[in-house]
Amino acid sequence: ALLDPFTPATPSSSEVMLRRVVSGLGAADGLAAALALRAAVRHAAVEVGPHSSAGFALDRMDRRMFGVLGLWFDPGLLCVRAVTASSPPEVLKAAGEVARQASSAHGAAAVEGALGPQHRCFAVSHAQMDPSAPPLLVVHASLLGRLPSTLHEAALGDAAAPQAACLWALGAPETPGLAGALRGLGVGQVLRREATRMLREELGAEHGAAVTALAPLRGFASWLRATRAWERPGLGEAGETLRRALLAGGREVQREVSFVDADGDTVAFRLRVDEGEEGERVLEVEVGGGPPRRVLKLVVASEARAVRFLMEPGPEAMQVNMSPEAVDSGELTRVTHLAEAAGMLPAELREPVLKFAYEFITRRGADGARSAEPAVHFHMSGGAALHALHWRADESPAGLAEALGVMASFAYRGPEVEGEAAGAYAARGLDAATFTM
Repeated sequence: ALLDPFTPATPSSSEVMLRRVVSGLGAADGLAAALALRAAVRHAAVEVGPHSSAGFALDRMDRRMFGVLGLWFDPGLLCVRAVTASSPPEVLKAAGEVARQASSAHGAAAVEGALGPQHRCFAVSHAQMDPSAPPLLVVHASLLGRLPSTLHEAALGDAAAPQAACLWALGAPETPGLAGALRGLGVGQVLRREATRMLREELGAEHGAAVTALAPLRGFASWLRATRAWERPGLGEAGETLRRALLAGGREVQREVSFVDADGDTVAFRLRVDEGEEGERVLEVEVGGGPPRRVLKLVVASEARAVRFLMEPGPEAMQVNMSPEAVDSGELTRVTHLAEAAGMLPAELREPVLKFAYEFITRRGADGARSAEPAVHFHMSGGAALHALHWRADESPAGLAEALGVMASFAYRGPEVEGEAAGAYAARGLDAATFTM
């Protein structure tokens, strides 16, 4: 009451602007335009930086816009609908974009309905927005006989009697700035909560069905580089292997290794590296003058002087046997280093990498309590428990470049448990988080 006289009697200019946009364009187009305005403000704030008068003004404008949008995008005004083959074209397109963001291999299949009968998809929109327009967010899920350990398993689902469900892709369609414009509004939690509820109802066990979410650890590889994790004590040769994977091999690793195998065919392995620290690294192979093909997995059998690998399209397995001369000249070792630089780590690194991943996801944010990792914070805020960290869960080029293929899964254990866990996390952060690993 003491500060009541200092409360602004008139709305801010930012609020007036947003209200005029919505009233002038109508709710359907106006809400989309309001989100686009917030996206532009947030983008401009990043461009000028926070330590400037312009950055301060933009941050203040964003907070005021957030206050208005928070009222307009109240959970009671949001609609979650199932996406099916008969959904409007723009909705199907948005669903495909979100699926591709998680897995380029399954994006097109998600739109064409080729992921199988166990695939489910849900989208959230504002009640006053055109239902045939692109939704705000989309989530993909699959019904399975058991909980998955890889993105591929999660996306394909299981034709057997389903007993569990897994959310494997959640995001905004490729509308510039949309994800940032929705930040903090709680739209993702509304979609996740409703999708989980509908999946439980379909499984026939509203309070007992196992529902998990498989999430990427974007930024994990960058954190490993920033902390120079390969220099940690006790890693030994594993540290050198990790360094090659994180630094795309460094200068000492050749980007191409070619030799003539024991059958007289020319075999060439080539590492293609995109620009940037997190640029995708793709290992390709050409055999006998054929076209280059991406190598999915590679194992070197030193005693047998052989290289066994899996290629796409296919996938197709192949083994090439090196001549003694090629082995003596170090070609077998150089092929191994190329595979490591592409992110194909040997099994010996599983334990240390997963320990690093646990350290990464339990870092605390600026408040000293909640997780600094966005995916972990999102699911913990929704009342989930950390279920597992998965080795080689996403072996796509992007998954290997961003997180060495590691993903995290989160368990949703029923509305009552989730509500209690979400409240505890909001109050005490990671100190109250539940881990079921």
